[in-house]
Amino acid sequence: MQISLPVLLFALAASPLNAAADAGPPQSRPVPEARGIDRVKPRCDLHPASCKQYAGMVSFPAHALSWSTFGSFALQTRGVDWTGTSGAMSFTMHRPKGYTAGDRVRVRLVYEIPGDGDGDSVGFVVVPTSFHHGSGFETYGDESTGLIPAGSGTIHEQAVIFTFPGAYTLAGDWWYFEINRLGEYAGKLRLMSVSVEY
Repeated sequence: MQISLPVLLFALAASPLNAAADAGPPQSRPVPEARGIDRVKPRCDLHPASCKQYAGMVSFPAHALSWSTFGSFALQTRGVDWTGTSGAMSFTMHRPKGYTAGDRVRVRLVYEIPGDGDGDSVGFVVVPTSFHHGSGFETYGDESTGLIPAGSGTIHEQAVIFTFPGAYTLAGDWWYFEINRLGEYAGKLRLMSVSVEY
C-alpha cells in the first residue's frame, strides 16, 4: 500500500489538531509555593565567581541545645520556650568534613511567637568560636540577624552569615555557637530549630 506524499503530510499536520481537540480544555497548573528571601542570593547572582553556594547543611532541633541557668526556659512540644531577653542558648558541633576553612557559614534560626508580639522588634546575636583538643575557649566577635517586627502567633526564620576573615574563626575541629536575643520584644519566643549551612 502506497500513500502519496501530499496525503501523508496532510495526515501529519491534522493529527496535532485532533489530539488537542480530544484532550479537552487546558488544565490549570498548581501555583508554586512562596519561598523565604535569601539576602545573599542577589549578590551571588551578580558576582558568582566570588560567591560560593552552601554545599552542606546540619540541622538541630531546639531540644538539642543547651541553655543558661539564668533566664526563663521551658521545654515545649515544638521546641524550647524562651521568655524574656536574658539568658542564652548554645550548641557545639564537630566541624563538618566537607567544610573548607575560610568558606562562609550561615546559621538559621526558626522560631514562633506564640502570643502577641505587638509589633515589637525581635532578632538574635550569634557568637561563634572554634577550638580543638588542648586549646582554650575564647570568643572574639558576633553577628546579628537584624531586627524584624514580632508577629502574633507566627513563625519566623532569621539568619546570620559568618564571612572570613573576621574577628572570629571556625578553623578548629569543634564549633560552638551561642545565641542571644535582641530587640524590644521580651515575651515568649519558642525556638524550634537551628541549622548550620557551610
